Order: sequence, then C-alpha cells, then structure tokens
Amino acid sequence: LWSFSPRDVDQLQQMTGRDVVYVPLWHTLDRSFLDPGFREQAEGMYGSDETKTVFLGSINPRRGEICSRVKETVRSRVPVCLDLWGEYAVGAYRWSQAVFSMNFYPNSSLEVHRLNPILALERPVISTRSGDAALNRIYEQQAGVIFVDTVEEIPEELLKLLGDQRRIRQLRRRAEAFIRKSVADLGPLCSALQALVRTANEENW
Repeated sequence: LWSFSPRDVDQLQQMTGRDVVYVPLWHTLDRSFLDPGFREQAEGMYGSDETKTVFLGSINPRRGEICSRVKETVRSRVPVCLDLWGEYAVGAYRWSQAVFSMNFYPNSSLEVHRLNPILALERPVISTRSGDAALNRIYEQQAGVIFVDTVEEIPEELLKLLGDQRRIRQLRRRAEAFIRKSVADLGPLCSALQALVRTANEENW
C-alpha cells in the first residue's frame, strides 16, 4: 500500500497489518506545470485582474460560511469561491494573488492534491492545519504555506497578506523553489509513476 500522508501510513499499518509506504503526492504533479509557456497560457483561461483570492473545491456549509466572510473582509469584486476543476481551476489560480484552502473534513490529511498545483503556479496559500503534523511541517517550513489553527482566522490572514506585496513575492519564490526541488528529487520508481499518471490522463482512465 502507498499513501501520501505519513499519518495515514501509520494508521493503515495498524488497521491492515500490511506494509505501507509513504509516497509524497508531488511525485504525480504533471511537469507541464513547470513550463513557463504553460503558465502564460493558463492566465487566459479564467478570471479577471480584479480577482484577489480564490478558493476552489466542493462547498459544504462550513466552507460556504468562510467564503462569505472572506468576500466581506477582502471585498473582492468577483466571486472568491468557485466550483471549477482541471484547466479552469488552473486558470483561476493564475488570476489570483493568493489562494485559501480548508479541509473538507476536520482533522483530515492535508489536501496536497490541491496545494501542489497552486504552489507550482507560484501562488501563496493560506490553509487550515491538517491532522497530519508531518505534512503541515513540510509545507509550512519548505513551501511557505501559511497555516491557521481555525477557519475563522482565514479572512483576516488573507487581508493581511494582500496588503504585503513584498511577502507575496517572497512566498511565490519559496513555492516555486519547493516544487522544483521536489520534482528534481524523483527517483526511477517515481518517474515511472509519473509516466503512469500521464498515460492515465491521456487515456481518461
């Protein structure tokens, strides 16, 4: 068994009695995200230069409430919470100055499947802490993700970040460096996994 979460590795081993291996999910990140041409193309897919913050994903009551608070606090003139996926989500990321994230379920593993593409596109991220302390530490110390302890802190933290363009530039550099280093460290097995993911995407598995 493979898992992207160190915490889940421990839990799965206890539940199943089988060997479980930690495989960071950035190993499946499509290398096209590192192509400057792809980034420029993504900018034209969705959005407006008025966009300040974006949250993408399924909206449950907890997320919807915070999205409303963010809109009131940041006073963005466009919707900040969008149900977009795939290339449209990528375009929305590129039009944002910052992206905020919160787990769908409290105390769940960090939603790295959403964070990695955002970081690859050099966007600062504010997120609630997950139930996986190891992933929190990696993404906070290495990738520059700003973590808050409760969802109620997100609106004010976003407002503070948007008022500090120097910090935004610093976080963008950290995000890019983190993803480039992570992808560069892939071994033969992980390169094979990436090839499998690309094939699956092409064949619509």
